[in-house]
Amino acid sequence: MSTTEQRLATPSRGREEVTPSAPAADAATPPSEVPICADPEALRGLPAEQLPGLARTLRRRLVEICSLSGGHLGPNLGVVELTIALHREFRSPAEPIVFDTGHQAYVHKMLTGRADLAGLRTAGGIAGYPDRGESAHDLVENSHASGSIAWAHGLDRAHRLAGADGAAVAVIGDGALTGGVGLEALNLLAADRGSRAVVVLNDNTRSYAPTVGGIAEHLGALRAGEVRAGEDMFTALGLTYVGPVDGHDLGALAQALTAARRAAEDPSSSGVLVHVLTRKGAGFARAESDAVDHWHATGPFPSRRRRRSRRRRRPGPRGSVRPCSPPRAPTSG
Repeated sequence: MSTTEQRLATPSRGREEVTPSAPAADAATPPSEVPICADPEALRGLPAEQLPGLARTLRRRLVEICSLSGGHLGPNLGVVELTIALHREFRSPAEPIVFDTGHQAYVHKMLTGRADLAGLRTAGGIAGYPDRGESAHDLVENSHASGSIAWAHGLDRAHRLAGADGAAVAVIGDGALTGGVGLEALNLLAADRGSRAVVVLNDNTRSYAPTVGGIAEHLGALRAGEVRAGEDMFTALGLTYVGPVDGHDLGALAQALTAARRAAEDPSSSGVLVHVLTRKGAGFARAESDAVDHWHATGPFPSRRRRRSRRRRRPGPRGSVRPCSPPRAPTSG
C-alpha cells in the first residue's frame, strides 16, 4: 500500500515489502521517446500514457550531457519519475519545491525551461545546484546543508500568514536526512498543526556510500515491511506518513502525492512525509552496476548513446525543447 490509508489501518501486521522497480525504458519494448516539455504547465497537460516516454528522453539526455561535462549523474537518474510526478502535482514556483541535496535538481531544471542544461558546471553555464539567477523555480539555493525541511516549513508558514493557498515541498535524500539540521526541522514541523509542508524522502539507501545508523536501519525495516502500520518513527513524531512507494512507478507516485496533498490540506495535520524508494543510477547499467557509488558524480566519459544520437540527428535549431504533444499519426502512402 502506498497511500494514507496505511496510517488508518489496524496495526496488526507489517506492510508488504516494497522495492523500487526498473524504469519503463528498461522494458523489453521501451516506450517511444517524448520531447521534453518547455515548462511545468505543459508537463501537467501531457497525457499520463506519454510520461514513460518522457522519462526515457530525460534519462538519455542526462547521460549525453554528463558524458560531455561530468556531473551528478547517478542521483539524477534515480529521481526522473519522482521529479515528473512532483511537477505534475505541485504548481511550482507558487508551490515551491526545495531539493536537498541540491545536486538532485538536474531533472527539475530540465523540466523548468533548461532542458539542455547548457554549459553545465562551466563558467557562465547552468549551475550544478539550484540557482535563483537561472529560474524562479529555483527558489532556494542549496547544496549539502540538510536544510530543505526547514526551508519548506518556513515558506509554508509565510504562505499561511499571508493567507495564500498551496503547499511547500522538501525533497530530501541522497543522505541529507542524516544531518542534524534536517532532524531538528522534522521535530519542529511535527508540532505545527495546520502546516501544509510536504516532505518527500528520496530513499535510495545511500549518500556516496550506504547510509548507516538507527534511522537507516528503521528505513530498511520500513522497506522490508517489518514495521506495522502506524508504528513508524514519523507517525510517532506526529507527521502523516505515506509510503513506502515505488519511486519509478509513475502511477504509484501520482497516487501517493495526491494523498499527500489531501493530508497536508487537513487543518489538523502537522505536515506529511512521503517515503519514496528509488535506485541510484536507475536506467543506466554502468551506473547501477557500480558497487562503489553508482556514479554518484562523474567526469566526462565516452558514451555510446551520444555517438548514436549524433548519427541520428538531423540538421535543425539547437536545443531539445519542443511543446509537448501526442505523436503524429502515421499517414498512408
